[in-house]
Amino acid sequence: MNSQRNIKFVFVIAVFSFLSLFECNIFAQESVIVKDLQEQLALLKAQMQKLEKAVNEQKAVNEQKAVYEQKAVYEQKAEKKGSDGILNVYAPGIKSLKIGGEIRTRFESNSNFDFDDGKGDGKEYTLLRTRLNFDAKVNDHISAFLELQDNRLFGESADAPASSEFAAGLPLTLAGTSGGTIGNLGRVDVLQSYVDFSIYERMMDQSDGANLSFRIGRWQMNYGGQKVISPLGWLNQGRSWDGIRMRYEQKTWSMPFWVDIFATQVDEDFVDSGRGGEDEDKIFTGIYGHLNWKTGHEVEPYFLYRRSKGGPKVDPVNGTIRPFPRPDGLLGSTGRTNEERATLGIRVHGKLASLPGFQYTGELSTQFGTINGDGIENLDIEDAFGGYVNVSYAKEDWRWKPKIGYSFHFASGDDDPNDGESETFDQIYPLAHAYLGYIDFQGWQNVISHQFTISVSPLRNMLAKLDFHFFEQEEEDDAWYGAGGAPNGGFGSGAINRVDADDEIGQEIDFTLKYKLFKRLNMTLGYSHFFAGDMIDDVKGDDDGADWFYLMTTVKI
Repeated sequence: MNSQRNIKFVFVIAVFSFLSLFECNIFAQESVIVKDLQEQLALLKAQMQKLEKAVNEQKAVNEQKAVYEQKAVYEQKAEKKGSDGILNVYAPGIKSLKIGGEIRTRFESNSNFDFDDGKGDGKEYTLLRTRLNFDAKVNDHISAFLELQDNRLFGESADAPASSEFAAGLPLTLAGTSGGTIGNLGRVDVLQSYVDFSIYERMMDQSDGANLSFRIGRWQMNYGGQKVISPLGWLNQGRSWDGIRMRYEQKTWSMPFWVDIFATQVDEDFVDSGRGGEDEDKIFTGIYGHLNWKTGHEVEPYFLYRRSKGGPKVDPVNGTIRPFPRPDGLLGSTGRTNEERATLGIRVHGKLASLPGFQYTGELSTQFGTINGDGIENLDIEDAFGGYVNVSYAKEDWRWKPKIGYSFHFASGDDDPNDGESETFDQIYPLAHAYLGYIDFQGWQNVISHQFTISVSPLRNMLAKLDFHFFEQEEEDDAWYGAGGAPNGGFGSGAINRVDADDEIGQEIDFTLKYKLFKRLNMTLGYSHFFAGDMIDDVKGDDDGADWFYLMTTVKI
């Protein structure tokens, strides 16, 4: 019995010992496995770190490669676009940055601009204009543009003030200038500074060629043929507006179109001392549309509104009340005149597929509104309208590429400044220089004009052009208006009426020679002679003509 118990006890002890040894062996094996796993994890971690380092190094190499490739693309584009003066550069953080500029010099010489040979009033001067611009595309929705400008006369003193191009027959006044080598920071100005942003993707679920964009800042407006709205590139200073513009465009329809709605402030006058703080801001707003109604044919309707307060009232030449004020104050403020003028117009332009080389342009505008001010009863702007037609024909396949053209201008004048109505058409903000004679004696106001043009290209990159102009007044009792919209010196309505002058203003001949000397260098030479007509002879008692010569070089960078 005892022996059986002993055997059982020994058996139990043996089993327990076996199980203990088995458990210890399992724990030992688990320890080895854990250790192996830890070693493998450490090795894997080291390999991952090594791989991550290699990936980062390759990423850096790829980014650097992309920088060089993008830079090479920009340099290629810059080389291709060198003729238009645009340089593409690489700018981190934005999609693209273009830097452009222009250096333009123009020597001018004129004589007998006052139609009085006895005064010996010939002038010679050289203009210099320097522009530098930055065009940044921040992303697909936002872009910004900045353009700086400096304009001056050779030998101009450092303290000489800038003034109107129409003062004393000069682009800038020479009064008080005695030469100087000290720079004048007052001549450096911001010609353009604006931001464009497009929001069509945020407002519409589809991008079917439609776009809605906004522009805010200061920019140069350029519409149609620049008959009523022009940046006036010929002028050294140029012309800019401060405001906001909204544009909606549709590019994929059968008749693509765009519409601009803009509002600009021409002048800010917070407080008019002596008038109770009356707001006399000058504003210019409008709607301008463009429609490609057929291949090669364009239609551009527009409506413009200009409110001008505090502008000049009296003609400084003869003291009479002018039939309308100038909102930009070119004559100075000699009285208080308030004007509200609306312009409704349409422009058409196109080419005939059936007659290659033939082009046509037509524009018609009518105006209405009111004028009032100090000593002026309300004047209604009525029957004021202007028209323009141009046709031309070119033979591009001929050796000298000859081109001939004819233009007709009409702009109403006022037949009686005392009848309570103003019928003089106002050319608003034009580029009259390009249409009514380069000598700038004639504006698109109170005029009937015929122009004949012929041009040829005798050499590669050369253009020679000859223009003949015939001018007469639409109304004999109105003033003779220059390219800037103000009456030419001594030819206000009062001076003309006193001698019962004839309506023949005169004739002008313009010769222009343009040559692209190098890739980025253009040269232009011009000569103009104005033949005085019976009206000038009646007012001045002298029918001697006027002459003007210029030589201009333009370098685009």
